[in-house]
Amino acid sequence: MKQLSLNRQELSEIINNNCIYVDKTELIFNIINNGKAFFLSRPRRFGKSLLINTFKEIFSANRELLKDTWIYDKIDWKKYPILKLDFSLMQVKDLGLTQALDETLQKIANGYQLILEKTSVSGKFAELIEKLSIKYDKVVILVDEYDKPISDYIDNLDKAEENRETLKTFYACLKSLDSCIQFLFITGVSKFSKVSIFSDLNHLTDLTMSRYAATLLGYTKDELIRYFDEYITIIEKENGLSRDELFEKMAKTYNGYSWDGINFVYNPFSIQSFFKERSFHHFWFATGTATFLVKALKDTNKMPQDVSPREVTLSFFDKFELRNMDLISLLFQTGYLTIKSIDQENQIYMLAFPNGEVESAFLNNLLEIWSGKVQSEVGEIMINIMRSLQQAKPELMIEAFKKLFAGIPYDHFIQKHAIEAIFASNIYTALKIIGVREEVEVHTSTGRIDAVMEGKDCIFIAEFKMGSAEDAMKQVVSKKYHEKYAGGVKRVFLIALGFDEAERNITGYLVDELREIKNL
Repeated sequence: MKQLSLNRQELSEIINNNCIYVDKTELIFNIINNGKAFFLSRPRRFGKSLLINTFKEIFSANRELLKDTWIYDKIDWKKYPILKLDFSLMQVKDLGLTQALDETLQKIANGYQLILEKTSVSGKFAELIEKLSIKYDKVVILVDEYDKPISDYIDNLDKAEENRETLKTFYACLKSLDSCIQFLFITGVSKFSKVSIFSDLNHLTDLTMSRYAATLLGYTKDELIRYFDEYITIIEKENGLSRDELFEKMAKTYNGYSWDGINFVYNPFSIQSFFKERSFHHFWFATGTATFLVKALKDTNKMPQDVSPREVTLSFFDKFELRNMDLISLLFQTGYLTIKSIDQENQIYMLAFPNGEVESAFLNNLLEIWSGKVQSEVGEIMINIMRSLQQAKPELMIEAFKKLFAGIPYDHFIQKHAIEAIFASNIYTALKIIGVREEVEVHTSTGRIDAVMEGKDCIFIAEFKMGSAEDAMKQVVSKKYHEKYAGGVKRVFLIALGFDEAERNITGYLVDELREIKNL
């Protein structure tokens, strides 16, 4: 059985160590033969570096390395000088961007026995390209994580702007040196507008949402079956699941990323981690923190239910600026939201969390920040909420909510939102984390229910109100919120929660089971 290629980014290392390589070379061939300058944005841990290194091996004419791939007998295998810039390896924070670029260019020049005479990094870049093309042939330029010097300083906009200006000047020479360049490919997480960085590269083809790159990174279901069948078989046997049952669970947890609304792919890091551990954990989220994102969500007055699902128009995808950053755009570009469907006629795009792994972990992090509690405390609260629905004990849920709200930092209650909305948002987030089937602000013919929570054998209908629980229950009863849920086999509970502004917590509650209520 071949090894997994988890955490390996060099194609040569994957193939020489008998690891699984999911062959994307037919798609790569189509890109190479349909243009010369490309840009691609994808979230972290999605295989961008492996893609760049595959281009490197192809243009280095390492044919035998790819003898088992689709492209092996499809191209002439001509060798070109490679100018590869990997910003993830540059010591930008230690040296500064200019010095880090200078050292990288000098190292490449030394490798080709070239002497650079220019003093500025933009001048050295242009000089290196020209001298390589004269001494050898046209140059292949590969840029990995181009935006790292900007995204690493996203909470220090002055420094981010300084680095952006440096990069803009640095890349400016590429258009004028087009005759020296055989192929140019730039990749990163963020898609800053072309005007802000690649102002002169109007020939740069953006593949981010192109149908031709929809499955270039990430794994399709067919690819999982073709390349990982032995791992899938082992997990089926260990868990006593059929293949359909296993794929249903795998898809819900790790699939769901799309950039065209048609093709959906698995996160390669997450699914390979799953094959390694053979357990459904949140792997991708654990490789990086969303603290900045969830803090931004709080600071911009958005509740989690404002984030996903979310409809946007086509222009949304081309506007990403440092000084006027759209949080939803940031969530999309970093992989926390993806395209789920497209209304082609009206050019409306539906964004949502890609899968259960991302949604649950993101909301968990959000709840920690909202509540001011550590993970162990949040986890205990989640367990009690789950048990309340399993055991049809609404009082257990209410006590869990009280613990959740106790000690929420005061600054969270500054009147950016009605306090009821803050409480409702925390409840919504908590229920989404544990996977409870719930609905928020459910509309009926007579009004709007704050929340409906459904367990295996019970349904909780809840109303939150600043003031007394009695007033909240009167609203539930008078508006007949229960009617659409009556007559079923599940026990139905009406829950009224009263919040106190001064105490910032639940100060009263009433619970009535539907069958016990008279004169409804």
